[in-house]
Amino acid sequence: MTLQEFLLGLQGPGLAAAVGVALSFLIDAWKGYADLSSVAKRLVFAGLCVVIPALAMLAGIGLGFQEFSMELVWSVLVAACAAMSTGTLTHTRKL
Repeated sequence: MTLQEFLLGLQGPGLAAAVGVALSFLIDAWKGYADLSSVAKRLVFAGLCVVIPALAMLAGIGLGFQEFSMELVWSVLVAACAAMSTGTLTHTRKL
């Protein structure tokens, strides 16, 4: 896998895996994470879902793999929303 393929994967199909890995490291490194409310934990998760593909997009633009366009921004936002929705649906308690 090339760096370009890796960065593109973080903007789409690989986003959920990247968020899971980042969240695992965050939970281990931040001892106060366990004390957060469920709402705060979901906000951390949602933030990672937006920040990771945005950074991958900026890296791709900076390295010349991609050109900035609103279509690119939109695709990153769609990937972020899909990852957030999937994570929320997977971990929501039964009502």
